Amino acid sequence: MKVAITRVRNEEVILKSTLDRLSYHFDSVIAFDDCSTDGTRDILSEHKLVKRVITSDKWESRSEVRKTLETTQRQDLYDYAMRKEEDIDWMLYFDADEHFYFDEINWGSNFSYFFRLFDVYITPNDVDKPFIDREYIGCEYRDIPMLFRPNSRVHFNNRVPLGIDQLQMIGGTVKHFGKGISVEHWEETCDYYINHLNERMPNGEDISTKWKRRKGKAIHDGVSDFGLPLIKWDDRYTSEHIINLNEVDK
Repeated sequence: MKVAITRVRNEEVILKSTLDRLSYHFDSVIAFDDCSTDGTRDILSEHKLVKRVITSDKWESRSEVRKTLETTQRQDLYDYAMRKEEDIDWMLYFDADEHFYFDEINWGSNFSYFFRLFDVYITPNDVDKPFIDREYIGCEYRDIPMLFRPNSRVHFNNRVPLGIDQLQMIGGTVKHFGKGISVEHWEETCDYYINHLNERMPNGEDISTKWKRRKGKAIHDGVSDFGLPLIKWDDRYTSEHIINLNEVDK
């Protein structure tokens, strides 16, 4: 059985699209809803792929607590899935704003897979289009372990599962729409990081300061947040510009 788990809050714009895509590859989804105030819970309850939903009815706004919850809520979700489901062959951790491409996955292998994640951007040419029609991504990527054979040693650090089996390789790719859903969503994302997360970056700067600089800058004309070229999604394998985000986000 292939089971996917996710932690969501107020993702009604993109959630159904993400679940529909996963339904081609997975048997069920178990979700943790962190006190959504839009139609997210209705989508979870009505979608045929979603088997179980854990709900929270009190949203914690204190930044010092939110950083801890980024880890503990994911861990609780994973532990719940392990208790409730039997014969799980594969486990995927995903966020609602991620569209997965599984073309390079060998489902018969014993590997754990890192997915190469690229950020989708809003550009002047597609600002009025639905998010699904956006063509451009940043050339920066992150390799994140997301698909693995579950075991009792797995523990989360923020969104990263640790303790997965040692046979690991780069597998599929992910279109991350977090920055590319809409101008309004971009501003809401900025406000979330500014008001609810305190985390030191490698350069000593707090992550909220970085997102303050991004307020009002949802539309990107040719370059990403890191001043590097935007590329088309179809060029993610062939572009000479792609670069690991760790090399530029310091």
